Amino acid sequence: MTRTAFLTLTHFFHEDITAEAQKIASATQSLGDSWILCQSSPAEAKELHDTTIPVHYSSTEALHALGFPMIAKTVVPGSATFSLLHFARQHPEYDHYWVIEFDVRFRGFWKTFFESFKDVSIDLIASHIHRFDEEQYWHFWSLEHPREHIRIEDRIRCFHPIYRISKRAITFLDSMLSQGWKGHSEMLMPTLLHHNGYSIGDFGGNGPFRIKEKKSFYKGTPPTIIGRLDEGTLRWRPGFKRVGMRWNKIYHPVKPRTLSKELSRTSRT
Repeated sequence: MTRTAFLTLTHFFHEDITAEAQKIASATQSLGDSWILCQSSPAEAKELHDTTIPVHYSSTEALHALGFPMIAKTVVPGSATFSLLHFARQHPEYDHYWVIEFDVRFRGFWKTFFESFKDVSIDLIASHIHRFDEEQYWHFWSLEHPREHIRIEDRIRCFHPIYRISKRAITFLDSMLSQGWKGHSEMLMPTLLHHNGYSIGDFGGNGPFRIKEKKSFYKGTPPTIIGRLDEGTLRWRPGFKRVGMRWNKIYHPVKPRTLSKELSRTSRT
């Protein structure tokens, strides 16, 4: 029986966040286990609103202790996936891991979305997967290793406010990072996986990696030479004040006024 973890990723607690995490937990109770994956220590996260969902803490100190090279001194930008790797080391019992950032919302039934991929064996399912030649002036194409090299022309990027990754892919990435690979996770993950025989797929959009047999679960930004994701329902910015009306579509970033206010107070450099 395949085991799946559904992880709401956040670095602070707010009633909107825990309410959405509870909504996901209710929708997926027959599909797997729900967690809150908190990129803070218990003291830093402060108030925990009422929730029955277990919390896994991964403080900045704990993430540095993994020994993986970061592209900056802090987790953001580029190393947000380290929290998942920290979780997976302590919870290797899962076959797949879904990660859903705190400002992701779905106009529809979460169970419909997750069930669509229950029997899909792809190692990494994410959004906006494109090759270097489509978005050459995106800021984060740099990929380093002490001895090995992947040509920039062969690199791939994705966007991962919400994504699913297999256990075998996580184990592989943990090993690669431990060996010194360094880069922004939105490029490092799909590039290393794709070039080492792992499968990657896009759950929507119109890119070359779209999972063709599935409906598109987001309206994306057409690829541009600078790779700026500023259109559609699943984008980098600007944020949404509320979930849009397109049915069966992922929205990101959704930041109601109360959440934006709390986010500005707890923002991380």
